[in-house]
Amino acid sequence: TAYRLRGDEDAPLVCLLHGGTVASFGWYHVAPALAGAGYRVLQFDWLGRGDSQRVWRGHTLAGYLRQFDQLLSYLNLRGPLNLVGVSMGGLLAAAH
Repeated sequence: TAYRLRGDEDAPLVCLLHGGTVASFGWYHVAPALAGAGYRVLQFDWLGRGDSQRVWRGHTLAGYLRQFDQLLSYLNLRGPLNLVGVSMGGLLAAAH
């Protein structure tokens, strides 16, 4: 999973969940603005999109949620999550 994590480790965490057609680069202006406002910001690409691996499995709601949870675990991000999603990312934020 391609990702970018920025901001202070102790800051509140915001996870930016992109939609199905525009990868995490769609948050190009939003992510640094949030980090500058005092948030820790995670932006990443869903499997098969952006710079993440192209795979032919896991393109289901459960698969994307599993990818997100595995990324959070890998990065050791715990505690309250502020989820911001657009399009498909909004669905995944609501389902999380």
